[in-house]
Amino acid sequence: MVSAKTVDFSNVRDGGGRFNRNRIPAGDYLAKVIKVEDAVSKKDDTFQYLFSIQISSHPSRIFPYYCKLQENQLWKLRNLLVAAGMTVPKKRFKVDPSRIVGKLIGVTIEDAEYEGKEQSEVSGVFPAAELADGNLQASDVEDDDEDVDGEAADDLDDLDDTSSGDDDDEEEEAETGDEYDDMDRSALKAALKARNPEFVAKKSQSDDDLRAMLRDTPAQADDEEEEAPPAKPARKAKPARKAKPKVDEVTDDELDELDIDDI
Repeated sequence: MVSAKTVDFSNVRDGGGRFNRNRIPAGDYLAKVIKVEDAVSKKDDTFQYLFSIQISSHPSRIFPYYCKLQENQLWKLRNLLVAAGMTVPKKRFKVDPSRIVGKLIGVTIEDAEYEGKEQSEVSGVFPAAELADGNLQASDVEDDDEDVDGEAADDLDDLDDTSSGDDDDEEEEAETGDEYDDMDRSALKAALKARNPEFVAKKSQSDDDLRAMLRDTPAQADDEEEEAPPAKPARKAKPARKAKPKVDEVTDDELDELDIDDI
């Protein structure tokens, strides 16, 4: 006689496969990335990442999300990394997709049909914080954003599907501005006209060109210094008068004593 046992089938997927795409109502859901693996597309043998995404409100529903490493398909990988809280720079770098396993994301579920059977599929991904309050509990959102490794690598092209070439990450230091930065084109032209009445701005000249001209053209002083009158020649010094020799005064008694021959 076979014994009866209590078995919990709550989280058992239909069909026993890795994915359960049985239909759920279309809409936005909170989900989690539970697995990622290397795979090859059956259509064109292109390498791709295969992510397994589980719907939080329907744990038995696990959907595949394919990300080919082709230039015109990299937007899907970029969107998924950003949705999982990673910062994706617009340059070449090495991607470790396992870093987003266990991260919460938002997904858009749409109706689909496969071999005449209705099912659901993930049509888009986005950050979990963008979900409506009714579909997301505050405690469900992870608050730790991560940055991807910035190491250069040759195995992945730029993640921006519309970008051509590598972007320079270095930022130019901000320059100290001057009074010309806030002037519009009319004010710039007026200022140049004031300095040179014959100046005529060309359409090919940008506002920055006009600002550069103002900075290179020295401003004329509003109040020109008046010319100083010629200095008057210094007067010639008058020659000093010669002092008259001092004559000692002689008294009458001294005159009487003088001999006539002594004079």
